[in-house]
Amino acid sequence: MNDHKLQKTMENYRRELDYRLENDRKTSAKPVFAVKRIDYDISDKTSAIHCGGIGLVHSLVKKLELPEEINKKLNLLKENRPYHESDHILNLAYNIICGGKNIEAIDLLRNNIPYMDAIGAKRIPAPTTAGDFIRRPDADSIETMMDINIGACQKVYMQTDEKFRKRGILDVDSTIEETYGECKENMDISYNGKWGFNPLAITEATTGTHLAIANRSGNVSSDDDAVKWMDKSIAAVRPCFEELYIRGDSGFRFYGEFDRWDREGIFFCLTMRKHAGLVKMADSLGEHSWKRIGPDPDERPTAHRKRKTRVKENVVVKRGYENKVKHCDHISEFNYQPGKCKRSYRVVVVRRTLKVKRGQMFLFDETEYFFYINNIIDKTAEEVYEFIRGRSNHENKIEQLKNGVFALKCPAAEFTANWAYMVICMLAWNMKAWVGMLSEDESVRDRVIRMEFPTFLKTLINIPCQIVTGGRYVTYRFLNRSVWLEAFMSIWHHLKRVEFSTA
Repeated sequence: MNDHKLQKTMENYRRELDYRLENDRKTSAKPVFAVKRIDYDISDKTSAIHCGGIGLVHSLVKKLELPEEINKKLNLLKENRPYHESDHILNLAYNIICGGKNIEAIDLLRNNIPYMDAIGAKRIPAPTTAGDFIRRPDADSIETMMDINIGACQKVYMQTDEKFRKRGILDVDSTIEETYGECKENMDISYNGKWGFNPLAITEATTGTHLAIANRSGNVSSDDDAVKWMDKSIAAVRPCFEELYIRGDSGFRFYGEFDRWDREGIFFCLTMRKHAGLVKMADSLGEHSWKRIGPDPDERPTAHRKRKTRVKENVVVKRGYENKVKHCDHISEFNYQPGKCKRSYRVVVVRRTLKVKRGQMFLFDETEYFFYINNIIDKTAEEVYEFIRGRSNHENKIEQLKNGVFALKCPAAEFTANWAYMVICMLAWNMKAWVGMLSEDESVRDRVIRMEFPTFLKTLINIPCQIVTGGRYVTYRFLNRSVWLEAFMSIWHHLKRVEFSTA
C-alpha cells in the first residue's frame, strides 16, 4: 500500500469520525438508532474474509521459518498425505487466531475459500484430522514443540531494542483446571475438591510470552517437576536479557536451587510460606525497624468526586458479622538461611494490622505477616515488595490461557493429547506477543503486549479484507478503516525489513 494513500485515507476517516462523534448537544427529533430498510445481496466476483490480520501473522510465521523448524525437528507422520506437521500445528493455532474457541471451529475455515487463498492453502485439515494429530505426540515430542516455540521467541526478543531487553522476568505459577468429563486420562481430585488438572505455566513478564506449559494431574503440588521447566525457561531467556529475575508464590519451594541461581547471577524473589520460626524472627524485630507503607487510612482523598458506598461492608456491619478491615502495613527485613541453603538470604517482611470488628463494635487488633525471600541487594525493601506484587499480572496471563485462547479446555480423553493442544494454543498466544514486539512505537508495543486476546482479535486480526490472488502474490485489500490501521501497517512494513537471528 502507498504510504501517501494510507495517510490521506486515514485523515479523511478521522475527519469523518470526529464529525460523527462531535457532541453538539442539539435536541434530536429522532432516535440515533434510526430504523431503515435493510436488504442483503451477494457479490459474484469479490470474496473477502473477516480476519485480514491473519496475513500479518502468517508472514511473521514464515519469516521466523517456523514451518521449516517444525518439520525438521518433529517427526510424527509417516507420510505427508498431503499435510506436514507444520500444517497441522499452524491449522490449530490459526483457528485460535481467527477467533475459534474449539477444534470444531476449524470447519468454518475449511469451508472458507477466501481464507484458504489468503494463506496459500489448497485445503486445510478437517476438525477430525486435527483431533487425530494432537493424539500423536508423546512427552518428548511435546517438549520439542516447546523448544521450537522458545527458539522463535528468542529470535523476536533479539529484534527489540536493548532498553526493552534490560531485565527479563520469569513468572511461574500453576492453576486448577476443572473438568466435567468422566474419561479424561490422569485427571484427579485437587486440593480444593475439584476433578481436573494442575497445569504449570511459565511466562516472561516483559514480553508477555509463555515459555513453558506442563500438563499435570490435579492432585500434584504446585512445584512438582517445576525445576525442570524453570531451567529450560532460564536457558531460553538468559542470552536475550541483561538481567534475569524469577518470581513465584509460596507454592514453589525452590530452596534447594537458591545457591545455584545466586552463583549464576540470577535474581529471585519468592513468597514464603509462613511458619512459627519466621513469625518469631519478625516479632523479635524492634519497632524502630518497621517502616509504614501505603496510604494513611485516616487521610481523605483530595478529589472532589464523592466516594462510592461500600455495599458489601455495609451488609456485613448491618448483620453483625465479624469483619476484618485492613488498617495499615509496615515493612522490614532480616536475613534467613533455609535448611537446603549454605548461606542466608534477605527476607522482606510485611506486617499487616487488621481491625477486627463485629457490626460497628471494635473487638481487637490482629497482625498478619507476609514473607518474601530474595537475593536482590540493589533495591529497597519497598521496591522489592512492589516488584513481587507485579507478579499478579501473571494471574491475568493464566486467565487468558484459560478464556482467551482456551488452551486448558482439554478437548481429548488422552493426557498427552490435551498437553499438545495446550502447547499449540500457547503458540497462538505468543504470536500476539510477537506482533506487539515488532512495533517500533513503544506505546503501541506495550498496548499490544498487555492486550487481552479478544481485544487483539478485534483490533489487529478481525479486519475485513478482500483477497485478490494473482501470479505469486496474494493481496489483502482492506474493506474497512479503523484507528488501528496505521499501527497495523507500521508493523507490516517493519516485518518486511527485519531479518531474524537467534541469540
